[in-house]
Amino acid sequence: GAVCLEADIDMKKVKKWAPIKEFKGTFDGQGHTLYNWKTKHGLFDLLAENGVIKNLHIDASCNMTVSTNVEQVISGFIANVNKGIIRNCENGGSINYVGTYTEKHIYIGGLVGQNGYVITDSKNSGIINAELYIASANKALSISVGGIAGATVPKGSRIITINRCENEGPIVFEGDTPRIYVAGIVGYSGRAGIRYCVN
Repeated sequence: GAVCLEADIDMKKVKKWAPIKEFKGTFDGQGHTLYNWKTKHGLFDLLAENGVIKNLHIDASCNMTVSTNVEQVISGFIANVNKGIIRNCENGGSINYVGTYTEKHIYIGGLVGQNGYVITDSKNSGIINAELYIASANKALSISVGGIAGATVPKGSRIITINRCENEGPIVFEGDTPRIYVAGIVGYSGRAGIRYCVN
């Protein structure tokens, strides 16, 4: 199925946002914008393999605040996890993450926390501030932070790419995590392709 936004949406009165668990259809923002959104989660929890999100803008008046004490964090304004296609989307909202302790990997991106397929022709201009001080014995523990995506997560034979994307948002990390991956486009890219992108 297809969902189309017919107007901009002021999210000021939305106090608790529960992300859309799994989306398999097409969401077309038609160039419209979400304003004044204060959230702890992305718009979608999972964009599934055949899903498409396109032409959606998140305004600079939006803010995501994420904190953790043990549990895993995978966060991005458009989708926490992307296994579909995100096209022509823009985030201007800021993300603030503060972690005190965790045993799980952390993924934070302006648009997507974990990218498992394609993000194209999209932009982040929002500020990302991340802070994680831990005392874990797990030497493999990592935090991945990026303007477009926190990290790419290769699965199977699908060719994962981030194409023609741009980041102009400041990205700040403070902490002492064993493995730290912080970058303008994608924090940790693995074997995924990054093409024609600008930071």
